[in-house]
Amino acid sequence: MTLNKAKCEISKKSIQFVGHIVSDNGILPDPEKTKALRDMPRPENIHDVRRFLGIVNQFSKFSPKLSDLSQPIRELLQKDKQWVWNEPQERSFNEIKLECLSGTCLALFDPNLETKVASDASKRGLGACLYQRQQGGSGD
Repeated sequence: MTLNKAKCEISKKSIQFVGHIVSDNGILPDPEKTKALRDMPRPENIHDVRRFLGIVNQFSKFSPKLSDLSQPIRELLQKDKQWVWNEPQERSFNEIKLECLSGTCLALFDPNLETKVASDASKRGLGACLYQRQQGGSGD
């Protein structure tokens, strides 16, 4: 293996890695990603909805609420569904942005802490989470 000296960064407090900022505090979304979401206008058609939901999906690891919050917007993607952007979609759009821009930091895995798995399923979807209760964290 050969290292490229020009690409090496030594003794950094944080690094940018595949759309995230990784530091000894944890993992945060890259500010460039949050800026793109913050500046994104309201979707005007199905293509815009897919684009918006694709960007939001990149934030899903930072919030378990995004699936529920995005439901009114995802309904617009149903087959034979007429395009109508109403109050539920507008509220969903704004709440999703607030949730994604809230600055949630994912803690780094600690092999010395108890690790749990939580899973859930409904008619809308399913999911699972591997988690640990970290000191100073917000709990389950």
